[in-house]
Amino acid sequence: PCSSWVWTPTKGEANYVSVTSAKPATLTIPHNGTDTPNFACRFTGKVSLDYTGTGIYNLVNQYSDTTGTLSASQGTVSFDWSAGWGGDVALTGTGKVSFGEGCTLQKDGKSVVSLADTSKLVIADGVTLVCRKLTLGGAEIAVGTSSLALRQGAALAVDGPEQRGLQYRPRPVGRTSRDKGQAAVVRRW
Repeated sequence: PCSSWVWTPTKGEANYVSVTSAKPATLTIPHNGTDTPNFACRFTGKVSLDYTGTGIYNLVNQYSDTTGTLSASQGTVSFDWSAGWGGDVALTGTGKVSFGEGCTLQKDGKSVVSLADTSKLVIADGVTLVCRKLTLGGAEIAVGTSSLALRQGAALAVDGPEQRGLQYRPRPVGRTSRDKGQAAVVRRW
């Protein structure tokens, strides 16, 4: 079990593990347990995370400024306690990524988010995600779209008491440097 090699970090704790690589590299995590370990880890450089487990893997306390891709084909990767991911997100199968309160996806809006099959991206109440491209079920979502509910199985979801919906709109601060395209914000409305 994961608990044999991971301490149990607490909310706001400064200690963390660092995974970094100057060249593209992928860390594959096959956690299939029924426990939900909190993992205080910062991914930097060009490291990707491929979650192949069926359980829940909880990243806490650290924003990972990697340019790598977070992928999951089953199970759940969740971000809590101000954790976040700096690279792209690619979900397939039944994979799920959840951003809890205070968490973020790529602060500068350069991420590409792709949801296929029945995968889900869950956004907690009050969380805003900024990305330059959003694809649901193989269809690129146009900036300005509102009520992003279920599309061909893949879904964005709002986690909170008020299930009002989502809006994908132009980001107020202009263009991204990655492709000179307009970045956009996914937020609750």
